[in-house]
Amino acid sequence: MDQLTTEIRSQQWLQMVRDQKSSGLTVKDWCREQHISENCFYYRQHKLRLAAGDMVSQFVEITQPAGAKQLPQHLDNLNIDSAASITSGKVVISLSNQASEELISRIVRVLNAQ
Repeated sequence: MDQLTTEIRSQQWLQMVRDQKSSGLTVKDWCREQHISENCFYYRQHKLRLAAGDMVSQFVEITQPAGAKQLPQHLDNLNIDSAASITSGKVVISLSNQASEELISRIVRVLNAQ
């Protein structure tokens, strides 16, 4: 299969995944309406995720909650030992004892949304 064919199919598959998400239907119901097998849908979604992972790393900005304590500027560049680490796939997030519960909750929500 040549590069152009692969790219056209990828765009069609991407649109299919977007259509399902925006429909508000479950994958099962959407696939039934579109006359597509669920296995085909999930296979295409998996292939798109693999291709996307090869092209770019995904970064999500997580802002510090308002009122959270900031490190003094002279301590900002120090390598401070982490008190905890959150691991999700290839992502490892190290947290200090000063990390607020709200910040940790935000991080977990973002990771669960991925």
